[in-house]
Amino acid sequence: MKKFQLILSNEHGAEFPILFELLETVTAMKWYELLKEYSHQAYSIRERQRFHHFCSLDAKKELEAYNRLVDRINKASHVQIPFLETVRLPTLEELNFQHRFFEEFRGSVFHPHKDFSETNHEVRKLWEDLNVWIHKLEDFQGTPRIVVTFQEATKIPLELEDFKQFKLEESFGDVFVNYCQVGKHPLEAYLADDDLITSEVLRPLEFMSADFRVRFCSGSHSFVDDRRKLNQWLVERGVDPNNPRSAVGWIQVARLSATQDQSKLVDEISRHQRVQRVEIIGG
Repeated sequence: MKKFQLILSNEHGAEFPILFELLETVTAMKWYELLKEYSHQAYSIRERQRFHHFCSLDAKKELEAYNRLVDRINKASHVQIPFLETVRLPTLEELNFQHRFFEEFRGSVFHPHKDFSETNHEVRKLWEDLNVWIHKLEDFQGTPRIVVTFQEATKIPLELEDFKQFKLEESFGDVFVNYCQVGKHPLEAYLADDDLITSEVLRPLEFMSADFRVRFCSGSHSFVDDRRKLNQWLVERGVDPNNPRSAVGWIQVARLSATQDQSKLVDEISRHQRVQRVEIIGG
């Protein structure tokens, strides 16, 4: 069985490994080949601290930091993104409105907007940080998870067999392919109650990269409580829930190794919130 380790570290450099087992699917094998490009390469990690819900956060401090980023973008890009209040958590509607600015400025991966293409690297990085921050604020309370992304990650188009792997269920320590394109995943839009989203922004997953997310839910869990309500929401927005290419759900590619102690794992992660590297085991 093919395995890999996610190596985390704390502020003192002490490392903590998490062991995962690859699923025996064609899609998982393709993802694993992409992941191997970055094995043992610490410099290849793009975002090292996308940890969510492993400890209590200071909401006011987080929102003040977000507003400082917005201020820098407004000054660098001649836009007027509104600041968020810092005395309360933003509503999903407010965050959806904030995300519109990113969508309009960025464009798609293969057809970026002119303003995004012509600006410099530093400003593009500010906009990319804005996108990450918005998703972080959307998920201020929820299932603990880690998102791992890589520098200039290779993307390959999903094939029919891959679309058959989308699922709505998860268990503690499941590893899913991360959303690696510009837009909003239909399931994420539904869960965010984004009734303002347009068809241009609502984009089912079409590509796969080595980027992944690990979720640590309590026991077995479904992403949605009412599948009929989800299907109705999708149909109203022109998405056929019965078409595999609508990509409803997420693609699981690996699971937590049975040798890991679940009762201690989340506590250890809360003390090691930096992604150090990924190590392939078994070729």
